[in-house]
Amino acid sequence: MFPTAFPAPIIPAADSVPALRWGIMAPGGIAATFAAAVQSHTEQKLVAVASRSLDRAQDFAKTWGIEKAYGDYAELLANPDVDVISGCHVRVAELSNG
Repeated sequence: MFPTAFPAPIIPAADSVPALRWGIMAPGGIAATFAAAVQSHTEQKLVAVASRSLDRAQDFAKTWGIEKAYGDYAELLANPDVDVISGCHVRVAELSNG
């Protein structure tokens, strides 16, 4: 005999998923929208932000309660306390070392 219904989906509750430690690249408007969503709707942690301007990174970090601010993307990439990075920028070519 064939089943007459699909099994119930197995979807973990959002609060049961371990929190990742997020870094943000390019703290502009996209990053602000991302930070607001993360802080409002998840248990994820925003732990670092990087910009080409240290002042801009520090301002963003202060606004969103982020502990680390960097004036260089390489510093963010080298941070062992960051699990995943959100590149909140439009122009990927800005990251080129060429």
